[in-house]
Amino acid sequence: MRNRVRHWAFAAACAATPCYVSAQVTGAQVQPGSNSGAYSFELSDGEPISWFLEHSQPLKLTPEQKTSLISIRRRLRSDNERFMTRLDSVATAVGLTIGERPRLTPDERLAIERFNKITQQTRDSIRANNALARAEALTLLNDTQQTRLDSLVTVLQRERGRGQTRRRGAGAGTGGGS
Repeated sequence: MRNRVRHWAFAAACAATPCYVSAQVTGAQVQPGSNSGAYSFELSDGEPISWFLEHSQPLKLTPEQKTSLISIRRRLRSDNERFMTRLDSVATAVGLTIGERPRLTPDERLAIERFNKITQQTRDSIRANNALARAEALTLLNDTQQTRLDSLVTVLQRERGRGQTRRRGAGAGTGGGS
């Protein structure tokens, strides 16, 4: 139950932030001014290293690279554990609850706003840890794998872009505004 609260609270916080919305539209963000080719994968569970592991076949990761990524992921989870605990506590304090619902109520929107305001520094710390782990993961890739990563991200961006266009078009003219 505790992990479900943690996951929901973090997902709610991420969903309410602009970077998550952007990631949902594009799948990845190119970070301007970054010469490392680093892409920002904002996942709902805050686990950027899992993305590399999930795409190990197209990236052609070696067993040693996978082992190193698993180690990075373990360390990241350990580093973020206290922040996740804080998110749990705040979610409970502001009244965020688990459950699927078609729309947020005004009270739930206010709870998410309070949650976001209170946890901004905590979420920034998680993002910083994720960025460090992501940068470390990228150092494990050779030039060929970096090229594969760039290609994979480009394909995913196109697919997400087409999906967003279809979803936006599907609801046009329904009068279901906010």
